Amino acid sequence: MEKDKNIYCIILSFAILTWAGCQPVQPHSVAYALKKSGDNEVEIQKLLRRYNTQSDTLLRKSADFLIANMVGMSTDSISYVNAQSHRVPFDICLYENKKRFQDFLTSDDISVQRYQIADLGFIKADYLEKNIDSAYTLFRNYGLRRKIPFEVYCNYLLPYKLGDERIEDWRRFFSGKFNTLVRDSNMSAKEIYKAVDKDINQWFTYNKEYVPALNTLSLSQALELRSGNCLDIANLHIAALRAIGIPAALEIVPYWGNNNFGHSECAYWDDESAGFKLPDSLRFYYGAPKVFRKTFAAQESEAARLNKLGVKKMNIPELFFNDRLQDITTFRTNAGNIVLAESMAPENEVIFLCVYNAAKWEAISWAVAGKNGRLTFPNVGRNIVYTLATYHKGTYTLQGTPFLHKKDGQIEFFREIAKEQTEDICVEGTGVDEWLGIQPGHQYQLYYWDVATHHWCLIKNTSATDHILTFTAVPQKTLLRLAKAGSTGMERFFTYESNKQIWR
Repeated sequence: MEKDKNIYCIILSFAILTWAGCQPVQPHSVAYALKKSGDNEVEIQKLLRRYNTQSDTLLRKSADFLIANMVGMSTDSISYVNAQSHRVPFDICLYENKKRFQDFLTSDDISVQRYQIADLGFIKADYLEKNIDSAYTLFRNYGLRRKIPFEVYCNYLLPYKLGDERIEDWRRFFSGKFNTLVRDSNMSAKEIYKAVDKDINQWFTYNKEYVPALNTLSLSQALELRSGNCLDIANLHIAALRAIGIPAALEIVPYWGNNNFGHSECAYWDDESAGFKLPDSLRFYYGAPKVFRKTFAAQESEAARLNKLGVKKMNIPELFFNDRLQDITTFRTNAGNIVLAESMAPENEVIFLCVYNAAKWEAISWAVAGKNGRLTFPNVGRNIVYTLATYHKGTYTLQGTPFLHKKDGQIEFFREIAKEQTEDICVEGTGVDEWLGIQPGHQYQLYYWDVATHHWCLIKNTSATDHILTFTAVPQKTLLRLAKAGSTGMERFFTYESNKQIWR
């Protein structure tokens, strides 16, 4: 009942968020962009002159918004060089298989050279003009009819690219494929999304062996590879929808709280609810510590806020440097504030809130310790295990004990184990490789999390004779992890409650 109530609140509240889009562009923002354009300033000036003469105010604002927020946008350039410092021809299809890609790197001591080229420094006015005119025509023809706010159009329809991919005419490709969906029909946004999804799934699929060497695939690279990760799939959907006038956004869980790695998904603008919808409304509801929506408008990053507090860049985790993420956690999952009345943190120290992911603790939020070490972490997912840490030059130093942020918002700490409190347990899996079950004939190790040393400690090493393993005298009310001999440590931890493994 409580879950239904939370979902209902999310749906009711969600439309409010979408109106917060882009802030009005100040003249000095465009001036700053011109300054950053260097030798390419003549092209940006040409673009501005083209739109400054327009009587359509929204069209002028479109150009100003795009140019101002091109600051920080770049294109990824990558090359492969052998031991003799010679550039090596590269087949992008090697990204399809991790082993083939690794064999390529080791074949001639290949090194990867990459650098970012600022978009303002090389993109021509004609390309940007074509993009603005195309997006604005769609907004005028379909967007106003669908009551799409101008701010939503700016961030999720107007942008000329999705990430740091190379510049290509993706609008023309996808418009040619899907334009009839909006031009000659009264299909809803949901129906349009389903039609686009069905088409893309026929020529681009998920590949768990894919090597994400490129941050963002261009359209031509996607057409050549025909497979990729969840980010690539989401980006193709976003590009296709934007090309036919449907605002679409990338929504991201950087780190799952109950699984390894993260996830990216395409959300489309829904006319009926006047907000963004996911194809599966509960996609991020279970196990997401934080959910972000990627904007085109630059905003103050968490790193910038930390820097104002005197925290040096080298002491800030990478996630917090992204200046185009909007926190939408409370609109996508059961979330609330974590308030720790007391902690071991000295007053005014910056403390990071971390989740366990892919055998490491990763930061997803931060707070400044108050009196008695009081910490408040706003809007984080529930039913997830967290721990506290400081961060210095790329290394986390764990603080205190892990705790469960329960479904009802209460905090339950995993205290130091008591030797007299033990139980016998039966386990059926390791929580890795599609939640792999126990394999008879293999060796397994059961570990518990030592809150004093902040490490996994071995309880017992045993050989499996069945698909279930039984362990005796296991510490109660602690975090456990079962690993197969020779594993890379990617197993999920679990608690043992009511004679069951509860994955965390």
